[in-house]
Amino acid sequence: IVDIFLQTQGSSAQGAPEHLLRLFREEFIRASNRARLIKAILSLRVGCRIYGMGEWTTWKDFAPYYCGPLPTMEGNYEIFRSTLLNIHNGGTISHPRTFECMAAFGGPMLANRIQMPDTSLDFEANPF
Repeated sequence: IVDIFLQTQGSSAQGAPEHLLRLFREEFIRASNRARLIKAILSLRVGCRIYGMGEWTTWKDFAPYYCGPLPTMEGNYEIFRSTLLNIHNGGTISHPRTFECMAAFGGPMLANRIQMPDTSLDFEANPF
């Protein structure tokens, strides 16, 4: 994906510094995926609350739905339990947020499909 993007800009990943490639892989593509996901959710008009870091306020389309960070475990648990669907759009399904949601007996969690879980966690594969 990074190569294709750079080619559209008249460049290539070959010879590019690793820190630049990491920025594209881990930040640019992740942000793009998050934006598409949240736009799709908002288009359903079923409600949406966004929690996390303040960067969400820099996205004018998403800022009205931003509710701030949840600094306490109990705050996280209350949100996980009160939502119909929790979404984790991170780099790994083995993220602490995934386990916190399960421990809170929260609603179902939608996680990235492309990331395979760590096999040592004994998660069962169930592709839809």
